[in-house]
Amino acid sequence: MLLEEGFYSCLSTAPTVAALIGTRLYPVFLPQGVAVPAVTYRRARSDVTQTLEEEGLRSATMEVIVWDDDYVRAKRAAQTIHDVLVAVTATLGGLPIHGITRENEEDVFDEESRAAGLLGVRQEFEIIVDP
Repeated sequence: MLLEEGFYSCLSTAPTVAALIGTRLYPVFLPQGVAVPAVTYRRARSDVTQTLEEEGLRSATMEVIVWDDDYVRAKRAAQTIHDVLVAVTATLGGLPIHGITRENEEDVFDEESRAAGLLGVRQEFEIIVDP
């Protein structure tokens, strides 16, 4: 299973997340005209182990952005996503992991999001993969 599949599965099946965003969970970019709040996610970094015998993922940083036109609602959704992810201990959608920690959180506001009337809350989560 790909890390991204496990990540999507974890968030899309969490009742507390679904209550806030429904099924509006998208890889990489937010489709035009989508209702908010909505969430985008992507793999921002990977730490790979390479030996002569094998190559494997050791850890990855996943970026999650909650998009909304209401700042407080975006912050609440971001906190809910944080709570779901850091509670994962053994598997992420069936993928064995050691744990997830939040590395960063910041607000996102640029010309493109401003033109769309949106703001974002970006979080980065480090996922330690069980080899």
